[in-house]
Amino acid sequence: MDRALIFDLDGTLVDTLPDIAAAMNAALAERRCPPLPREAYRSRVGWGSLELSRLSLPEDRRTDEEIRLLERSFRRLYQAAPAVRSVPFPGIPALLASLQARGIPLSVLTNKPDEAVSPLLAALFPETRFFRALGADDRRPRKPDPAAALEIARDLGLAPDRVFFVGDSAVDIRTARNAGMVPIGVAWGYRDISELEAEGARSIARTPEDLLAILSEP
Repeated sequence: MDRALIFDLDGTLVDTLPDIAAAMNAALAERRCPPLPREAYRSRVGWGSLELSRLSLPEDRRTDEEIRLLERSFRRLYQAAPAVRSVPFPGIPALLASLQARGIPLSVLTNKPDEAVSPLLAALFPETRFFRALGADDRRPRKPDPAAALEIARDLGLAPDRVFFVGDSAVDIRTARNAGMVPIGVAWGYRDISELEAEGARSIARTPEDLLAILSEP
């Protein structure tokens, strides 16, 4: 084992937009705010639940207190049902099985609330053994801070440049570059390829199968 992969979760391994939208719209209803169409959340996910809450509120309601209250409601509602409508992207289960069969360590690093990560992975990828599966909590800084990614590399005993960081957004590519890891973007997620290229992705995987070829590159 001389290399490893760290995956983002939302928009990379799993299409979580339906459950995120349902939970946030229910939270907005509790705060007597109008709901947003599901597609509106596509550009709002990736930076963590606090920023998601801020961006989901009407502009005239974006006070610190309102943001905190909305986030609290969202986390409660989302934790109760993180995998009702969420599904792996096509080809992802087969990709993970192939990587696992090759003995390549797989981890997940996401800015979604930590309490939702393990239940979601257990529900959708019961056959996959993840070395680490880390979400956002008060113990570690969120992406694009590289601390959690570097912690995974250290625990694996690998130099950062032997770790491929795979994600669908600028925050993932920036995290990889901040950590000295190999930044790989995916084309099937929630952001445009141009965003990933502008941030400095070394390669763009158009399909999950492309990742296997990228891993084989010198």
